[in-house]
Amino acid sequence: MNLTSNPVQEISGDVICPGDKSISQRILIIGSLLNCDINVSGFLNAKDPLSTMAALNQIGALINKDGDLVKIKKTKFKGEFLFISRLYNDNYTLNFNSKLINLINIYLLNHKKKLHTKKFVKETEVINKYNFKYSVENFFNNKILDYKISDVDMCLLISSGIDSNLILNSLYNKKLKLFNVAFSENKYDESTKIKRLLDSKQVKNLRIIQFNNQLKKEQILKTIHSFDSPICDSVIFPMYKLFQNISKKYKVTISGEGADEIFGGYYFLNFFYFYRFITKYKLLNFSKFLLKFTNVNLLNYFVLYQGKFDKNFKSRLSEVLEKQHFTLYDFNNFISVFNDEEIERLLLTNYNFNSKSEIKEKKTKFNLINIINDLTKNWLPNYNCYKLDQLSMDNSLEARVPFLDNIFFSILNFMKKNLNFYNSKLILRNIFYSKS
Repeated sequence: MNLTSNPVQEISGDVICPGDKSISQRILIIGSLLNCDINVSGFLNAKDPLSTMAALNQIGALINKDGDLVKIKKTKFKGEFLFISRLYNDNYTLNFNSKLINLINIYLLNHKKKLHTKKFVKETEVINKYNFKYSVENFFNNKILDYKISDVDMCLLISSGIDSNLILNSLYNKKLKLFNVAFSENKYDESTKIKRLLDSKQVKNLRIIQFNNQLKKEQILKTIHSFDSPICDSVIFPMYKLFQNISKKYKVTISGEGADEIFGGYYFLNFFYFYRFITKYKLLNFSKFLLKFTNVNLLNYFVLYQGKFDKNFKSRLSEVLEKQHFTLYDFNNFISVFNDEEIERLLLTNYNFNSKSEIKEKKTKFNLINIINDLTKNWLPNYNCYKLDQLSMDNSLEARVPFLDNIFFSILNFMKKNLNFYNSKLILRNIFYSKS
């Protein structure tokens, strides 16, 4: 077929763009909340705005549609409101007197906020040593089922730890797909341990993503660029590959992040208990003497570390035992992959180690309450959740984290007052074995 295009002097006419999806949805929601008569023209007749309209009508809104014209009717409050809008691109106008509406909305918002606060405070106060176990059990028997509500396929990040396995047992979903990363080095590979914990049906649903330590330049750059702010941890590379593979078929994944911080699952807490014991009974000098003849493998076994300590750990430990006043800063320096001195040697430029947070840490006492606060207010949101959020979102994945449910905030407040319950996720292990 041949087409011929001839030149013309001018082209004239009106071009009407379709309505914007986001603005169409927002006007439906905002208009329903304002609860006044609103006329909207240029509405986009797409699936998402129409679904939003149907949902709002089901919960009490009065919205009618005729072509691209939408009418939102007031349902309860007096007063007139006229909203004339052309939803083309972002050019639209508002004409209304909203003093009465604003007052009503402010009152309703404050009222709901007070009710929510009272309910939350009440939930927090009722958790005590008598119903502490019941509160955790109740979550895994009932509320956790909310986390599997989805209209798309979902999966679970599984490990050999108690956190993800308890979530798996509580979801009661035999078809749930499971994902884990296998490493070329056996000391980091959990796949064999995981298979021992799963039944035959669960093993069939398990998919192991093989990670090769020899990374290509493209993989490194793609992973690093997925973060808004840089993060120095090699674990981001296998995590990125894991999410990359998951996102090929799934849109929602469930993770066990938060359990270590809330229930005291980190190996280095064993060091705290050890340090508290030797200082209480004045065994510092004896411990320093004993450390000289102690094998590194024995230390590894003593603090139940998942990896493997080297001689560097032993020298760091001896430095700790030499300190007269041990602070939270010293503790974080001790457990970090690189302490400040090592970072200073590695960096090409000078780095200021006297930031506000570091100065504060140097003045903070080394005790269990301060460690818990540091883990839950600093480490969990600024590292673990940040890492999970950035890597999952870069792969268009929604990551759900049951251990960050409101109930666990209440449980954490209780444990701060009853520190003997903050002990190696013991409560989670008990619930897991009672379900098995």
